[in-house]
Amino acid sequence: MKVKLFSLFIAYIVSASPVWANNGEDDDLGFLPPVEGEATATSNVAELGEDFKTIKRKSFKFTVDNTTQISHLNDSTDRAFKLPETEHADWNNLSRLGLQGDSPLSQTVSLKTDLLLNAYTRENESFKSSNDLRIDLKEIYLSWQKSPTVFFDVGRINIKNGVATGFNPTDYFKVGTVIDRTTEDVSQLRDARLGALLAQGQKLWEGGSATLIASPNISNKGDDWTTDKAIVGLNLHKSNDRSRLLLKVTHELSDGFSPEFIYYNESGKHNLGLNISKVITKKLYSYAEWNIGQRRKLIDEAFHHARESKQFHPDILQKFGSDEGENYLQQISVGASYTSSFNVTTKLEYHYNEAGLSKSDTNAWFDLGINTKNPAVVGQLLAVRGLAQARGEPLGKHRLFLHSTWNDAVIDNLDLTGMLIADLNDNSNLVQVKASYTYNKNTELSLQFAKYSGDDNSIYGSLDQENTVSIGLKHDF
Repeated sequence: MKVKLFSLFIAYIVSASPVWANNGEDDDLGFLPPVEGEATATSNVAELGEDFKTIKRKSFKFTVDNTTQISHLNDSTDRAFKLPETEHADWNNLSRLGLQGDSPLSQTVSLKTDLLLNAYTRENESFKSSNDLRIDLKEIYLSWQKSPTVFFDVGRINIKNGVATGFNPTDYFKVGTVIDRTTEDVSQLRDARLGALLAQGQKLWEGGSATLIASPNISNKGDDWTTDKAIVGLNLHKSNDRSRLLLKVTHELSDGFSPEFIYYNESGKHNLGLNISKVITKKLYSYAEWNIGQRRKLIDEAFHHARESKQFHPDILQKFGSDEGENYLQQISVGASYTSSFNVTTKLEYHYNEAGLSKSDTNAWFDLGINTKNPAVVGQLLAVRGLAQARGEPLGKHRLFLHSTWNDAVIDNLDLTGMLIADLNDNSNLVQVKASYTYNKNTELSLQFAKYSGDDNSIYGSLDQENTVSIGLKHDF
């Protein structure tokens, strides 16, 4: 029924010829102040003429990449959340073949695709094609440029929203769409995730834009091809597990200040969002991202199904007996970016997640993990951490984020990236550094190291991994 309503909605859109978007790349954010010499979309709108129907050529890009990850695991003797002994893999390998295409069907309509074939190998496991091969159709959509300033897209699209780098409260289509987590860098995960089935449109005008997006809920039918059937499943139950409606408007209110206002509805739950940025000097700009919306706290949301099904373990009930229900909760990312004369760009951000664990929640959570020997209790406790990761948000309420990139470091074509994520409640942290070397215009080599630090009973110190090393090779042809 929901899919049928969605089809009727699309038909209405086409017949009414409203305002539509050109792709999933947040073109309206071009109206935010330019960063590091980038031109704004406002000037582009002024330059657009009526003769926009230029001849477009097909373009395809094939990519082969391989990532090998080696992990050093913590001693599990005195750790919280101990599960029955299982055989851990000290290494795993992911090989991928990707295809990106843009195929014009007419002067104003094109078909865009992004496809990945994944192959997994792990220590202590023999390769099985049914388990270790997967095709990800990340994006496939039709794009229609109705006029120089009116666009319409329909299909599976990776919608990315937000001005921050480490945590994006207004990136509403991120939940559950990251399939392979080879990094903790959100800016890289945004590009690697699955898109959602949706219809969207955009209208540009001098100094601003408006975008409308509608996405249906597609229920999980188990072994159906639209969900997770063997190799070729579309995993739509991950990207479309809720209905969504999003309206955002950007307009230049003053010179160099173009805020983005967002209304977002998720299965009947209301959200308001805001993105702002401001250039202070040629090398320094500040930004903020904010959302307030109807939802449960992470710990209540993770336990909600167990409560409803009467499977909530009594040991947890004693510590987290009451469900506070849905309230309007806020999430905030505020930061600044500075580019030095040595081509080093550093971003410092503060993240606030009102739905996250408070210090008392964290202590109670770890106390339960330490004192229980029951795997069912451990499993329900770990669901809280899994939910935070799936939602792409901090597990704790307060977090500090530092991200620095040095292009052409020491030698040409060598880029260095460093990242620090620190939980301010328990002083645990994650440090990740990456070196990428472009051997030629088509080949890139990378080496990445991540270290998780903190007490055994801390958010980052309680993870299984103490550190990981990832070696990557990528080639475009």
